[in-house]
Amino acid sequence: LVPLKLPRPKSKPKALVEMESYVENELKLISDSTTDLSSRYSRLNVFRQAFHMFTPTVKAYGPILDRIISEYESFIRLLETRMETPGKEKREIAKKFEAEVELMQSHMQHQLQSKHEELAKRQAALDERERAVDSDIEKTKLENERLMGDINRLHEQNLTFANNVVDYRFQNQKVERELKEAEQHERNYRKLHLEHQMLLESIASGVVTTPLVAPNTGGNGSSVFLTQPPTSAPTDLASSGNEDLKLNPT
Repeated sequence: LVPLKLPRPKSKPKALVEMESYVENELKLISDSTTDLSSRYSRLNVFRQAFHMFTPTVKAYGPILDRIISEYESFIRLLETRMETPGKEKREIAKKFEAEVELMQSHMQHQLQSKHEELAKRQAALDERERAVDSDIEKTKLENERLMGDINRLHEQNLTFANNVVDYRFQNQKVERELKEAEQHERNYRKLHLEHQMLLESIASGVVTTPLVAPNTGGNGSSVFLTQPPTSAPTDLASSGNEDLKLNPT
């Protein structure tokens, strides 16, 4: 059959616009799932109502269109009646399933509550441990500051001790020099005392021995004793000289 080409109107009829707007608005409120029976039934009702909106607009075709839609609706009602009995079983199964789901949800809720309490205890323990660690860190900082103060004091004491050691070495060197000088003075004193004793002995024996520095000694201070004849000094003068020499041996 060759389809009849009807002249295309310039603008849509008012009834067509209303039908399209109704269908479009109603379908927006229904899920477009092709597997959900409830959604498919709701979509069918939308198109059924649109068809009822269309039949009054065509008076000549209205009766036959009403018979067509009535036949479709009778068949749909028959299907709905036959689906009621298995539908009850499905509803019972659905109720059981819902009960199991609720029981499972209750069990999961209990487990979640237990986990939440356990996590809260762990968090409290971690917080307590963190506070303890912070306290230990603060104590460690204070101890470190105290140790740093002790180290600084020890460093200052070490510097003082080092300065004292330097002073002690300087004083020790000075004392050593003084000791050497004292030893040299003592040797000179013993040497002079020996010479004085020899002089006294020579005077007592009547022979004057005068210590002279030999000209060929190179200036090393060695003495050479020369014997001279005794002077005609009075005896009392010699004795007085001996007393003076004994009293002042240097």
